Formats: sequence, structure tokens, C-alpha cells
Amino acid sequence: MVANAAPVSAATTTSVSISPGSQSVDVGNTVQYDVVVDSVDNGIASYQFDASIGDTATATITDVSLENASTGDFNSVNVANDGSSASVEVGNAGTTTDVLATVTVEGAATGKTALSVSGV
Repeated sequence: MVANAAPVSAATTTSVSISPGSQSVDVGNTVQYDVVVDSVDNGIASYQFDASIGDTATATITDVSLENASTGDFNSVNVANDGSSASVEVGNAGTTTDVLATVTVEGAATGKTALSVSGV
């Protein structure tokens, strides 16, 4: 399985991307992608995004871990039961790092699919 990712825009001067942009994984194994913001000069107080897989027959999202924010009253991570998507809302990030979260993807079959981030 190979997942490709493209940058998305957030606000007017910040872009969000997935890193690395492409990688391979064997069936049954996992790889991780970082959700990265290009500039955090003034820090990030809150954020939200949706991650999705183009073809769940090829790969699925198994987990999303938050960087510098824990799940709690103001933070939530919900991965769809079928692994097709994940929804992330963070209300108390207080982060100054460029990595917002790490998305774990498991290879399900030989092929290519895209991992995308939207709703930023």
C-alpha cells in the first residue's frame, strides 16, 4: 500500500500538510503520518481536522495520537469503525510545535490510496 498526501490550507497564512507525503507499508503492518502546520510562531490554541482514506480496501486509519494535547473535556479523537476516517477536535492545544497529530494507517491490501486532511 502506498498513501499519497497533499497539503491543505488553513486560515489565510497557514498551510497544513501530511508528512511524509508518500510511503509504503506491507499488508497487516502500520505506518505513521504527521499532520504538520507550517508556522506556529504565536502558538496554536485550538484546531480541528478530518483525516480520510480514499480506499479502505487498500488501507485503514487505526489511530490518531495528539501531540502536546491529551484527550479530555476539550479534546476528542474519533476513528470511524471501518477505518475510513478520523475526526479530531482540540480545544486546549496550547502548542508551539509544528506537529499537531500523528495518524496511524494499516495496510489492508496491495495497491495505492490517498490519505487526506480536510476541515482544518
